Amino acid sequence: MDIISKNEKRTLRYGSHQLRYAAVYIALTLSVMLFLNIYCSENSQQLFYRSKHSAMMDKILHVSAAVGEQEVLNEDTARAAIEPLGNPKTARMVITDDSGRTVYDSAGDNTEYCLFPEVVQALRGNDVISIDYRDGVITSRAAAPILSYNTLTGCAYILEYDSDQGQLILNLQYSILTISIILNLVVILFTVVTAGTFTRRLRKIMTSMRIIQKGDYTHKVAIGGNDELSALGEEFDPELHNAVMREQG
Repeated sequence: MDIISKNEKRTLRYGSHQLRYAAVYIALTLSVMLFLNIYCSENSQQLFYRSKHSAMMDKILHVSAAVGEQEVLNEDTARAAIEPLGNPKTARMVITDDSGRTVYDSAGDNTEYCLFPEVVQALRGNDVISIDYRDGVITSRAAAPILSYNTLTGCAYILEYDSDQGQLILNLQYSILTISIILNLVVILFTVVTAGTFTRRLRKIMTSMRIIQKGDYTHKVAIGGNDELSALGEEFDPELHNAVMREQG
């Protein structure tokens, strides 16, 4: 009775160990999937950013170069310089003088000075690009100094909203997340089924051992399969044991 009780306790302990191992395996898999999901999303987003960065830089340099060719910087000359560019697709375009005073604003804002952070940096002689992504929209801001005869005369600033590429990023992130969730569910289901099957087969062996220990030496351990557990079950098969003994005798 004590042996049977000990075997039952061992089986229960093994079952709890199996559950712990399965939980650790699932947790590790979830962590890896989460890392891959974040990594793929960030990298795909950076690819779009680099593409947008190049496009915005090319556009703002064309605008600043065109305006810089004018002898005098005012609203009329700025408009005349921009029109041949084919009306670049932007949400807003601002031209300022070297003090940040607004010379031309496509949005029609009456603000006298335009001192956006990008404009301030451009008036110091720097080309500036800033890109943000939020709610499926990429917001790009670019500014570049306007030089006339190597002298800083002003700044060109453009603002652009891109919902098309923003939606591509959003769809890609959703796709990666969906695939990750499906893979996680498959891993969880596989782990639970495998652990449960392994535990049930082990319990069959323990049950058969208890039956044999009670004196029923004709009981056959039926595990099935072709793995370590089936080999272990054959070790407790009385008929196989007697046949081996007869061959050795």
